[in-house]
Amino acid sequence: MLVPEAATQVYRRLGRRWDELTLDGRREAQREIFRLQREMEAAAPPREGGMHVLLDRGSVDGAAYWPDGPEAYWADRKTSLEAELARYNRVLILETAAAAGVYDADGSNPTRYEDPATAIATGLAVQRLWAGHSHAARIAAHPSAEAKYAAVLARLDAWIGNIRGRSPGVANVPRTTDAKA
Repeated sequence: MLVPEAATQVYRRLGRRWDELTLDGRREAQREIFRLQREMEAAAPPREGGMHVLLDRGSVDGAAYWPDGPEAYWADRKTSLEAELARYNRVLILETAAAAGVYDADGSNPTRYEDPATAIATGLAVQRLWAGHSHAARIAAHPSAEAKYAAVLARLDAWIGNIRGRSPGVANVPRTTDAKA
């Protein structure tokens, strides 16, 4: 099961990108993303017959975007990094295309605001947050989407068996369902 990315949905609804918001607006957007992320994870069907849920983001990611830093994010969300990490069985951390020199900024997603250096820095912040997860794997940037997709499939194959020829499965998997970062 594939689930749409929460941040893009929220920014489209707002009609503004992150960089166009005030600090209070950025905090409120992250709160809404966190809420929507949790809602989508809760709505995922129970895992039956090898069903997995693939999410573009996990609840941990928002801490990298919180204007006041991760500790303030956890306090605001009334949770902790440890509690959020424990919600996921597996995590794939996909390095931004900017690291491979092929980043199109808002070309493929008009809600993106980062220049290549900011995209890399934010990606590293997300990676540091997930580093404490026992089953986190980093997928390096690739010059083509096809090569990156192949790397993701290889990691998923290693985790859940041969998935080629059927619908994509997990990454960043909540313990009650399945998900990805």
